[in-house]
Amino acid sequence: MKNLLLLISILSLILAGCSSIKTIENFPSKKVFYGNFNNFAKDKKVNLLLKKDSLVTNQSEVAIKDDSIYSMGNKNIAPLQRLKSVSYKNKLRGSLYGLLIGAVSGLAVSYTVSKFVNRNNSDKRSSENGYIAISGIPLGAIVGIIWGWISGYNYVYQFNK
Repeated sequence: MKNLLLLISILSLILAGCSSIKTIENFPSKKVFYGNFNNFAKDKKVNLLLKKDSLVTNQSEVAIKDDSIYSMGNKNIAPLQRLKSVSYKNKLRGSLYGLLIGAVSGLAVSYTVSKFVNRNNSDKRSSENGYIAISGIPLGAIVGIIWGWISGYNYVYQFNK
């Protein structure tokens, strides 16, 4: 029983870190991929990961032009051959996913706990189990919202692996 509770808790934390990864292979052409990226990166502060794992953080309004990536003011950051990926973290969407995953995880954990606590008391078992199981939903949702806000929902555009 303890192992099941531990497994559910670990899986809920793993599932809370959601992301969306887009690569050139997902699009019919590079031009469409670059256009989609430029629409995505407009008005966002993004992190750029270059080859050799150097990181350029909080770049505002980046765009792809002439096989290079530029920041606001047409400052050339790097050629696309050196660019590994561009990422952006959306905290609101992360909180919404955290709410959902936290509520379901809270229900699963509290249901497991209720079965474990009331296994010898059979006369009040069904009503107490229900109350304990339902009480885990709001607690799990609150924890999920906080965890989702911290971890965020990552959008990643991969260029060169």
